[in-house]
Amino acid sequence: LPLYDRMFGPESVPSALEQAKQVACAITGRPAPTPEVPWNWSDQYDLKLQIAGLPFDADQILVRGDPASGKFAIFHLKGDQIQSVEAVNAPPEYMMGRQLIGNRKPVNLDRLADPSVSMKEVAA
Repeated sequence: LPLYDRMFGPESVPSALEQAKQVACAITGRPAPTPEVPWNWSDQYDLKLQIAGLPFDADQILVRGDPASGKFAIFHLKGDQIQSVEAVNAPPEYMMGRQLIGNRKPVNLDRLADPSVSMKEVAA
């Protein structure tokens, strides 16, 4: 199985859509599309868990927000690049984290750790 499927399972909608794109290109002889950043989500009562990326090459973990508040994100980084994000009730961290994973843009870790700095500012 591709790494994406081992992380999120072939039964997930994102996985099925990504596989369909890859297969369609292979059948038609077109170049394969750039793979999408792996992502998944789950609603657990009053918690929304959103995950993007793969944490395997991370060399540090950074927590943004306070887990006791029920709104926080855990970033897995390699140097100053985000490898993955696990966000709990933190949509801006998830959305911008997913974008930063995809474009491989380095981030300022002090700004990323400071929840008073917007994620748009972190990405700037």
